[in-house]
Amino acid sequence: MKWKSHAAITRAVCKELGVPEHYEEMIVDGAVEPDRNPVLVGRSTTKRLRVAHHGRSDRATTVLLWKARAAYLDGDDEHACRHLGRALHYIQDRCVSRCLSWHRHCLLEERIMELAVPHGQVINGIRHSKSSPDFIRSCVKAIRPSSEPFSALAQATFYSAAIISSVLDGPDPPPSIEEMLRRSSIIRTITLVTSAVSATILIFLALGSAGPLLLVLLIIPAVSMAISERRYRSLIELAEWHGCL
Repeated sequence: MKWKSHAAITRAVCKELGVPEHYEEMIVDGAVEPDRNPVLVGRSTTKRLRVAHHGRSDRATTVLLWKARAAYLDGDDEHACRHLGRALHYIQDRCVSRCLSWHRHCLLEERIMELAVPHGQVINGIRHSKSSPDFIRSCVKAIRPSSEPFSALAQATFYSAAIISSVLDGPDPPPSIEEMLRRSSIIRTITLVTSAVSATILIFLALGSAGPLLLVLLIIPAVSMAISERRYRSLIELAEWHGCL
């Protein structure tokens, strides 16, 4: 998208949410910054790569949103706005098809720039927003590039509104989050122990007279461990998102 489109979408959402003008400008600046200073990924200083603007950049975008949320919870509004804006840039760009050629892609961006931001999609995005890491992740994964100008703009507006609303929502953890974490931790430990014991028994039986086909049953404890771990990690993320950890 062109800078004008990035700024227009971001500004429309911020105004609807009542974001103070000073912070609105910070988020808007962040939304156009990656075209000047692209986000780089990779641990090596010599092999770091630019995050794709119109390709799959789920992980990098999600990391930026987590940084924005963490800074927001810490009261570091400047960094929260900057990280949020940078994430929005990639979210909005992802809504625009790369097209068959660069020339056609540029024409598509110019046509989008001529359109007004659909206010209805701002409202819909805010209305459907949920303040949770799972919601953020689902939004990032759900984006599909469009070669139709209004469709691309509407999608970019909807997800921008939903994500800004989610990241800037106040901490509101489930009332029983601590009890849920405690129970999940206990279940995780029990599942780990029982799965390890079951796997050991199955291996010994398979090496004995029962035959190697019994090793297929190792899938059961492995799946049990994976489900338990996923549930536990999901609760940890939810607690961190709401500042409980």
